[in-house]
Order: sequence, then C-alpha cells, then structure tokens
Amino acid sequence: MPPRCLLPPSPGPCRGLGRAVQAWLLGLLMALGATAAPAQSGRSAAVLGPGASVVDLWPAVTVVFDPDKTLQAERLVAEPSRFAPPQSPHATLGVRRGAVWLRVPLLVAAQGAGNWVLDIDYAALNHVDVYVVRDGRIAQHEVLGNLIPFSQRPMSSRSHAVELELQPGRGQELLVRVETSGAMIAPITLNKPAAFHSRAVGEQMLQGVFGGLGVCLLIYSFAQWLILRESMFLKYAVMIAGSLLFSLFQFGIG
Repeated sequence: MPPRCLLPPSPGPCRGLGRAVQAWLLGLLMALGATAAPAQSGRSAAVLGPGASVVDLWPAVTVVFDPDKTLQAERLVAEPSRFAPPQSPHATLGVRRGAVWLRVPLLVAAQGAGNWVLDIDYAALNHVDVYVVRDGRIAQHEVLGNLIPFSQRPMSSRSHAVELELQPGRGQELLVRVETSGAMIAPITLNKPAAFHSRAVGEQMLQGVFGGLGVCLLIYSFAQWLILRESMFLKYAVMIAGSLLFSLFQFGIG
C-alpha cells in the first residue's frame, strides 16, 4: 500500500509536511556547510588561538624543492605562488638531494601572541634555517641542525627547537629551509614554552630508561665474556654497543 500521511487525510497537510521536512533538511545542510567552511579555510593557515598549547603545522605546510640549492629566502618571500602542497605522507618528504623549503602561513589571535617554541622533532636533520616573515620582510632568522655545535644552538634541547616571537594578526608566516643527507622527516610544531619543556622532560626520562637498559645489557654481556670466554657474549656486546650508539644519536641524546 502507498504510504499515508498520519495527519488529517487532506492533501494540503501532507504537502505542507513534506515541504517542511525538505526545508528542515536544506537548513541542516546549509548549517553543516557553514560550520565546515571555517575548517576548510583554516587549513590554509596555522591558527594560534588562546587555548592552544601545541599546534601541528604540517596541515598548513606548502613546499618548494631546491635541488641545486640556489633559491634565496627573500626571493621566495616575494613569490609565495611557487609553493604547493606536499604530495607525501604526513611530516615526511622522503630522501631528496638538495634542499626543501617549507612555508607555513600563520593566523595569530590576540590571546595567542607572544613567545612560541618551533620544534622539529627529528634530530637527524643536518641543517635547518628558520625565518619569521612579517609583512613581507624577514624579521628573524635562526640556524638549527645536528651539524651545529650543541653550545651554539638557540635552545639546549634534544630536538631542533627555537623560541620565536609572534605578533597577533595576519601577514605573518614561517619559512623553513631543510637540508640533510638522509631521510627528510620534519614533524614541525609550534608549542607554548611550558608545554614544550614538559614534553621534553618526559621524552628525556624515557630515553634515559632505554639508555640505562642498553648500558646494563652491555656490561652484562661483556662481563659474561670475561668470565666464560664465550665469543658469543662478545659479539652480543658489540651488537648492543652499536644499537645503543645509534639510538643515542638518532634521537638527539648523543
């Protein structure tokens, strides 16, 4: 049987109810579209709001590849149209020759202005240049990387980190040049100083536990080799020493 209207059996109410339902659905779709629009537009810039303590910048990153290492920061600031979204997984660009430039436009709320810590949590990067661009001009330039002596780094941290002063409003962006001989992995975030130091302490404690276990295994294997004179324990000690050294330098502790 055809569906019947539960209201009085006159065609007017049924048509009126159908129109009301259609209008309600249309209004709901328009409301969802209105709420989704800011999220889509927000992907074009990293938003630093009052309640944010850690902001992942990768969703706002666009890139320019520089295989010949000839591009200059001033030229790229004047030509933002050269940048394009990366066609790669999150926070990684694979193994590439030359350098890669990352551009991150910022939208800083009035309550979100002040000091932020830029953190690139991959210690194996060789050379990183960080530029703060404000109103089309370079306002700050910092040099990071594992080739920089620890005493000369902007912050005494395991990862590549530097404190930046960001002002409220638009017309502000980050320009980051990355050059390395290995995998180009760049998990880049902006952090409030308190959040950055809190996370850094936890990570160093975890790495300390892993390093301590490695040292204990190394001492145990070497002692067993001295006592029993079994070559297997000496080989195991060499393997543990290599793994421990790799871990220390890969995660920036060394």
